[in-house]
Amino acid sequence: MQAGQTVGIPSKWDQFFHWARRMREWEKFDETERDYKLTAAANVAAARTAVLEGGNWLPLLDRAFKQDGHNLVNWRSYDGFLKWTKAEPETAADALTTLWDSETSLNDALDAFFPKVKVWQDERASQGVRVAVAAFLLMGVDATKFPSYKPSTFHRGYHLTDYPPQPYGWVFPEIYLHALGFLDRIIDEGKQRDFHLRDRLDAQSVLYAITNWGVKWGPALEWPAHEREAFRRYLTGAEAPSLDHLAELADRLLLDVTDLRDIQRLLEDKRQMIFFGPPGTGKTIVARELAKLFAGDPETYDDAGETRLVQFHPSYAYEDFVQGYRPHEGSFALRDGPLLRIAEAARNEPDARHVLVIDEINRGNIAKVFGELYFLLE
Repeated sequence: MQAGQTVGIPSKWDQFFHWARRMREWEKFDETERDYKLTAAANVAAARTAVLEGGNWLPLLDRAFKQDGHNLVNWRSYDGFLKWTKAEPETAADALTTLWDSETSLNDALDAFFPKVKVWQDERASQGVRVAVAAFLLMGVDATKFPSYKPSTFHRGYHLTDYPPQPYGWVFPEIYLHALGFLDRIIDEGKQRDFHLRDRLDAQSVLYAITNWGVKWGPALEWPAHEREAFRRYLTGAEAPSLDHLAELADRLLLDVTDLRDIQRLLEDKRQMIFFGPPGTGKTIVARELAKLFAGDPETYDDAGETRLVQFHPSYAYEDFVQGYRPHEGSFALRDGPLLRIAEAARNEPDARHVLVIDEINRGNIAKVFGELYFLLE
């Protein structure tokens, strides 16, 4: 019996490997979930060789990211990075050499790589975007040691197995190293269950299959109806805060858990709601705590998404909230507001929840702030 397992009740790791076995039994598993990643890694490796040898690497890197048939990095994540490499090829080559230098430890390479990528200094580039792009590039070193990374996939895996979520506030290098540690744990837990994986790429492939295939394609299509339903129920546990999480939050905020469950249902249906009441009654605190729970705060749930807070005031306008020109280095530059920034984050991580909390909404001139968004919200 595994540590923390109750007699008669399979542990989360046991459940995970039950479905892992079912996935691996499919005769097309390697073809569907592993082989194309090795092809992508070979394309990245060609770009790496060209960079290290001073060859024409730009078209090779472009091909590696845009190769047909792989979804290892969302195009919105790598588009800005590729544009930057073409605009500043010498700086980009220096950054890539830092990442791809086989003599440098992974931690040191990641630490040195990020500051050299100027496009990522833009606040719109989330940590998830940076890690996804860097992990894809590292596949060119060795895909079996450094597989690709998708935030939503790993966060779901952490929750499904009770593996410790990444601590709040962690940034670029630590996030990927934590993910690699998770893959190593999958390999070790598999050995204990006579389920042997060849390498980290195998572990990542099993993880991707369980969290991303769902029941609409892949081997699940061939399963009996009752098994597809059981798999659906298994995955559902990673999709929303459980009653236990809501009860814990209700107890902490001195609220009725029934009220929190009603709020959850309303948000799932309408995607928005307004708290109103006298000043000083805790509306903002409750909204922020619920946002963390529903988006997935690492201290309360599983770090699946993110929350942002913006406070309205009488002079707040559309240019602040959505997009507008702002002073920048003696001129003006178009800047995204909090709404577009969180929308971009949601596009980069479509499987995660993203919650925008607006504080003091009644203090703003709603027509001035929202403009044509009235129609969208309705």
